[in-house]
Amino acid sequence: MATLSTLALRGELVKVTVPLGPSDGLAIREIYAAREVHDWINNTLPQLPREAGASLSPSEEFYELLFHFISSKGKLRYDKNGKYRFRDMVPAQDEAWELITYQLRIFGWFYMKDQFVAAYADAAVNVKRGTTGYRTAKQKVLRLRNGLDLDEPRFVGGAISNVISF
Repeated sequence: MATLSTLALRGELVKVTVPLGPSDGLAIREIYAAREVHDWINNTLPQLPREAGASLSPSEEFYELLFHFISSKGKLRYDKNGKYRFRDMVPAQDEAWELITYQLRIFGWFYMKDQFVAAYADAAVNVKRGTTGYRTAKQKVLRLRNGLDLDEPRFVGGAISNVISF
């Protein structure tokens, strides 16, 4: 059994970071990505077109989302109408989550408080709630979570205060 940092050292996960300058706050949360998500970030994300009505490119949105998730000065919100938010996937008892921008969805779970594991990423248009794409994303989250050689418990859940600090 292993922790996220051990799995990253083994190459099974990749720690995703964003540079924080002196006025950008402290890194208070972490994101680890499955190899598939890491490849998507490097190869697919830069090729995604900007949707009509979007003020930023998908890549710019992604890096702003990282900042808002990781930094103590970020403005991440739980299921609000904010620009950068996260919410439970349906059904909520599976303790799977999605990080949301206008154009993107990053699906995963919280291994420990403030430690998110990204299992699947796609353009929002492909993975709307109630679609086959959404169900596939959730299956990928659960399959990765159950398949990794993680220390128990494999995830935290329950109240929002159990999974993330604000």
